[in-house]
Amino acid sequence: MEQVITVSLLKHNFDKVEEKFEEFFSKGVPRWPGEAKDFLRNHHKRLEDLPLKSMTFERLGVNDLPEAIVEELKKAFEAFQNNNKYS
Repeated sequence: MEQVITVSLLKHNFDKVEEKFEEFFSKGVPRWPGEAKDFLRNHHKRLEDLPLKSMTFERLGVNDLPEAIVEELKKAFEAFQNNNKYS
């Protein structure tokens, strides 16, 4: 159960980053039919598939995002590692 809570915290933190850059993702090309925009989840590995105990930012495989978004993701990930919410 602890892993679910932790994954939830990381998802929450990444959702906050996505909200900060809503304009960028709204302009992005949808990955799947039926989606109206791009989503942050399309730019990193599936969180549930990564081992939380040894997870690093590099293992998330964040790709093809502007540097400003990557920097905010790093802050959100650091908050997650400290068991804190990112805002």
